[in-house]
Amino acid sequence: MNNEITNEINLDSLKIKIPMSYVEVVDHNLKDIISEHLVNENTGDMVRKVHRRQRSKYYPITIFGVDYEIIFHVKKWHNPRTHTVTEYLHICFNAKIVEGDYFDGINQNNIQSIYQKLIGCKVANFSYETFIKLGEATNMEFCRNFRLTNFPQCLSKLTNRLHQDIQLNPKPLLKNGKNQQTLKFTKKEDETHAKPYVIIYNKELELITKSHVFFNTFLSDVDITDLRRIEFRIKDLGHARSLGLRDSSLHTLLNLSQQDKEEMLKKFVSSYLSQPLTFDKTSLTRGKLVYLDALIALIGQGFCFGDACNMLLYSQPTRQAKSDKRRELTAIYETYIKGNLSEEFTPEERTILGLPTMLHPINDNDS
Repeated sequence: MNNEITNEINLDSLKIKIPMSYVEVVDHNLKDIISEHLVNENTGDMVRKVHRRQRSKYYPITIFGVDYEIIFHVKKWHNPRTHTVTEYLHICFNAKIVEGDYFDGINQNNIQSIYQKLIGCKVANFSYETFIKLGEATNMEFCRNFRLTNFPQCLSKLTNRLHQDIQLNPKPLLKNGKNQQTLKFTKKEDETHAKPYVIIYNKELELITKSHVFFNTFLSDVDITDLRRIEFRIKDLGHARSLGLRDSSLHTLLNLSQQDKEEMLKKFVSSYLSQPLTFDKTSLTRGKLVYLDALIALIGQGFCFGDACNMLLYSQPTRQAKSDKRRELTAIYETYIKGNLSEEFTPEERTILGLPTMLHPINDNDS
């Protein structure tokens, strides 16, 4: 067991899919067709359960560890170009699979033992080389741990920054109570490559409440005082390539350097955070200056750019006039308000977001 928690970025969870042509089925329930039914308790009649979305005809097999799960599921993928159908074995697991070394994440040093554990489930067999190089990972979540006091107040301040500064930014989801302290930049179901999934939460609180069985079994000797975490998710292969990765194989993910992962985190954060630029108002016409001041005032009250823009467009008489004015407002916003990720963050925010320490951080009293 490693009792030391570092602030390195680690791979925390993923789903990996392997073509069934490389897989030997051990547990035949994996490919048995199982349908769900509803039972009338008075008559005993059974009616097949209908789902709003089409589900895989195969039923997942779940292997239970101590307060964690490993899920095996065969799914079909229809290629729209070739009109062919390929079956894949999907395996979903997270860093809890390494138990006492949980805070090391999924890495090159433990991936061999993880592979042996998956094979040991006696659900399916596949070679280690297939697992590492041919499996395509999706829903790849990376995490970074850090320690911070006054966490609820820091989350509240960061929420205001998220909501105010970014064009068309989804409203951040803040839960800041005694039982849960989390800030989601967007919902998982709403994530896009431009607005990816990022969550910041109280890891100490999560471990002693939701994951207390796992913590007490494997991590009771680890100091988790004031432990917090930021997680970010690469959704799929297309998202991985947009970040500069050549593929999403385990081989590629496990060979990412800390610098590579720091750059990815910075890209994720910069999707949501910005700082106003300094500008010369004398370069604006009187009309544009009025709109600039109005945008700054509305954003300062907590409206995102999209909502502020819609409010200023309300009195425009025609659709074309609204379109023209929207372009003008967008140009004003992009040029004079929206800036790149800057160094003007408080020390606490820089700790949360994993940004490099700067020489002269601002403080809450700076104007």
